Amino acid sequence: MSQQPSFNGLRPVFEIGGRILFNADTRELSDLRGHCPRQSLSTEQAGLLFCLARSPFIIVRYNCLDRSAVSAATQLNNTRTVHALNRALWQIDPACAHIRVIPRLGYVLIATAMQRSRT
Repeated sequence: MSQQPSFNGLRPVFEIGGRILFNADTRELSDLRGHCPRQSLSTEQAGLLFCLARSPFIIVRYNCLDRSAVSAATQLNNTRTVHALNRALWQIDPACAHIRVIPRLGYVLIATAMQRSRT
């Protein structure tokens, strides 16, 4: 049975790249311009994006990923998760944001990410 990530009690909303809204609570991506439908993320995708959005442009090392947010999956599963997450970000805005894999180190979110207040 899979367990929902707790995100350490925080349930923030992030604006990524000025065009994408990521709601960590509902695990959804949405287009701030309203051009694309909402995208639902898996628990692993939402957990990884949450970790990356907290520190954009900084390498999030494999061993530093929040274990409550990202399951201890194999490297192959992490690669699949990153690929699916990149595809979801690209479907909303191809030029906005993407995740870069740094071999033997970790992942980097290549976009600005700001925490927004809930409205």
